Amino acid sequence: MDAHTEGLYTSLVGSDWIAFVRESKRYGLFDKIKVFAHGNLIFSETAPLKSEMVECWGYTHFYDQACDNPESRWLKEAYSAK
Repeated sequence: MDAHTEGLYTSLVGSDWIAFVRESKRYGLFDKIKVFAHGNLIFSETAPLKSEMVECWGYTHFYDQACDNPESRWLKEAYSAK
């Protein structure tokens, strides 16, 4: 945190990701950086954080042609709308 870095990229997943965000927020890390990015950010890892979630540049891999079901159609429409 003392490095005066402008951005941080992580590839943490699951409970490691959740613990990292919670602890980093507690220590004020996100107030010291301009950009926080994640290489495979998925809803199941952000949802448990609820209001603790921080601004994060992220993307996920989703091949919309692989599945034809209501959940996949909803996800494609939601991502396209954004």
